[in-house]
Formats: sequence, structure tokens, C-alpha cells
Amino acid sequence: MNESFSKGSSEIIQSNDAINWRNIVHTSCQFDFYHTLEYHLIAEERGEGKPILFVYQDGIHRVALPLLLRPIQHEVWFPQGHQDVFDVTSVYGYTGPISSQRDLPAEFIEHFSLSLMSALRELRVVSLFSRLHPLIDAGPFFDTYFERKIIGETVSIDLTTPSEVQRSNYRSSHRHQIKKLKKEGFYCLEDTGLNYLNDFMQIYNETMLKVGADAGYFFDKKYFENILKHMNNSMRLFVCMLNQEVACAGLFSLCGGIIQYHLSGGSSKFKKEAPTKLLIDFVRDWGNEHGAHTFHLGGGVGSMRDSLFNFKEGFSDRRHIFSIWQKILLPEEYKYLCDAKNDFNRKNNLINSSGSFFPLYRSLAEKIIL
Repeated sequence: MNESFSKGSSEIIQSNDAINWRNIVHTSCQFDFYHTLEYHLIAEERGEGKPILFVYQDGIHRVALPLLLRPIQHEVWFPQGHQDVFDVTSVYGYTGPISSQRDLPAEFIEHFSLSLMSALRELRVVSLFSRLHPLIDAGPFFDTYFERKIIGETVSIDLTTPSEVQRSNYRSSHRHQIKKLKKEGFYCLEDTGLNYLNDFMQIYNETMLKVGADAGYFFDKKYFENILKHMNNSMRLFVCMLNQEVACAGLFSLCGGIIQYHLSGGSSKFKKEAPTKLLIDFVRDWGNEHGAHTFHLGGGVGSMRDSLFNFKEGFSDRRHIFSIWQKILLPEEYKYLCDAKNDFNRKNNLINSSGSFFPLYRSLAEKIIL
């Protein structure tokens, strides 16, 4: 679809136009693996939606926003006979807009925003939700058009400083534990042959069960195989071992100079030793050797200041704001869908588990206990 808007033009790139999608991403001034077509195709295979990349360009200025287009009519509560409608969301992780330049004129952002909303309404898209990238500044001018909600903070290590300075910023207890782990014979490696993939999957799922993670944090074997096979060598598996036994392991990416701490898990057998500290220190050193400028550790579970966040902030005092965009594009349709979901809940003795979930009509429902 092509559409003129003011002096610029917009386009929605589909997933079958791989060359165009990749060119847009790789010629942006900053991007991450979350923006790539390959990562979106993995999400599509998991049934999360159809990948689309909205692009708006005016002269030398360009903004692109990757999204997943999701049908709504397959939901059990959807009114029979109602016209097909959709919503858009972002992939798991940190996405948001990417641009050709870091500084964009306010007028250009206005035209991009209005053009995006117009194009989505034309597709009968009811609402937009997108997580934003904590390291890629979307800029305050977007706030006029998309409700930006601050969710929490994330932690990163500045890899542009000398390695000894990076390590000196660790919490003293972290430094002590890392030395102790090395003394006890724990060691780390990059598993280029994926010899320990099955061990990692088992450990990861055990970890998610232990912390009571939501269903969205669980992945099947195909997901892990796809992300390591199709992510253009940006995703790596690292393991920490004692003798020949995997103590902990994690998937880490390197893309555009940013290392992302994507997924990890630790064996309950080694919980007391906390080998993940040594693993993160090893990956940090690996990042220094491979030209990365930032090691982004992320935040807590659900962006909360929890024990996971406390663990991560023991590596660095550098913080970033994690925000989301949410926008109701068709208000009357949005209300109609929310009412339909509420009617279904009442008839089935259910209630939305969260009144603040967006979009509200997709909130998980739970039984009312009388």
C-alpha cells in the first residue's frame, strides 16, 4: 500500500518483501535485532501475528515501525457476524520506531504519526500497542500523538569504558562471588556448536516454572532452534559449567553494537553459587572483544523493581527508561469490543484479570470465586 501524506509518502512493507524490509532496518541510524524481519517471522510462526513494517519518508528523513497485525474475530467472545477488525502489537522484547537520523523535525514526526494512524485505520485496526526500545530515543515529539506510558527502568553496562572500569562498577558482592566461582572451577564458553542447547532449554523452562512466569515466557524447542539458526548470527548461546555439567546458560544477541540479555536460566542445583554472575561477566568481556558499545541487561520481571532487577543493578549504575505506546485508533469499535468481551465474561462467570491491560478486550479472564 502506498499513500501520499503532505509532502512525504508512506508504505506498508509485507514480510514477503524481505529485501526492502532489511534495507530499511540496516540503513537506520540505530536498530536492534528486535526490528529485523527474521525475528518477526519467528513470532509469526508462534501465532503472534502477521509482520508489517510501516515506513514514512520525506526527503532525507525516514521513520519505520515494525508491528504484528492480529485478527480479533477468532476470539471466543467476538460477536458473530461482526465485520473483521484487527489490532497491532510489537514482538516480544524492545522495538519501537527506528529512523534515518537521530534528530527529526517536529513537523516530520507529525506527518509520520498522522500517516501511520490513517494507514492503520484504513486496515480496520482498532488499537496500537508497541514496546519502545530503552536505548533508542523515540523523542518527546511523538508524545503528542501516542500515549507514552513509562513502565519501569532497565540496566546497562557502558562498554566504551576500559574493562577494569566496567568491572569496578560491579557491586562488591558480585565481584567477590565471581572470583569465588572461578576459584571453585566454574568456567564459561560460547557454545558455537549448540552442544548444550537441550540442557539450556530444560534449565530455562525449569527456571520459568520456578518463578511462576506467565505463559508468554515459555518457548518450545522450535523457537530456540529458529532464533539461533535464522537471526543472521546475531544470537549466541553462552553456558557456564562446572566440570561437564551446565550450571546456567543464556541467549545473548549482538546487533548494532548492542548486546541484549535475551533469555537465561540456571540449574537449581547451583542456586547457592549464583553462576549467572560469572556468565554475565564473561559475556561482557566477549562484548568488549567484539566491538559492542552497550551491554543491555534489561529490567525486572514485568519491569518491576524485583529481585531480578536488584541482581542486574549489581553490575552497573546506568539506567534507562522503558516505555510503551498505546493508541486507540477506532474509539467506537474499541468500546464495542470491550462491551462484547464484558458481556461474554458475565455470561460465563468470568472477570478480566487486569483492568489496566491494553487493549482491554484482550485482557485474560479468570473465574469469579463466590
